[in-house]
Amino acid sequence: MKTPALVIAVAAATTMIWSLRAAQPPVASNPTVTVEGKIQKVQITPGQGMPFIELQSGESTVKVFLGPVRFLMEQDFNPKAGMTVRVKGYRMNPDIVAISVTIPSEKRTLKLRDEKGWPMWRGGMMGRGAMRGMGRQ
Repeated sequence: MKTPALVIAVAAATTMIWSLRAAQPPVASNPTVTVEGKIQKVQITPGQGMPFIELQSGESTVKVFLGPVRFLMEQDFNPKAGMTVRVKGYRMNPDIVAISVTIPSEKRTLKLRDEKGWPMWRGGMMGRGAMRGMGRQ
């Protein structure tokens, strides 16, 4: 008995989707760090590249890349210079790609990446849908 081509194609597609879900994005291969400090600069202007904050932590200043402007706006994320924040992210010398940003004074955490390192703003078949957003602690 011959196996229909459609069954083989569906099985192959399903296997590929599950293997992609298990894989990690390249950024996730970098070391995870947690940094706390005061925001010195906020760059969240459409058309100006990936939004970031510059964070003063001790004697050093580190650039923390966030996510697309659209996602930050959807999450009502509006950091200001002078705010104290705690950032968990992937170290990409000398910068950090944020996994989450906590603003203790507002008791809010913006989750930017899931536990595997995939961006929360990803859409489509493998999107994170219900897991998106700014949460209260």
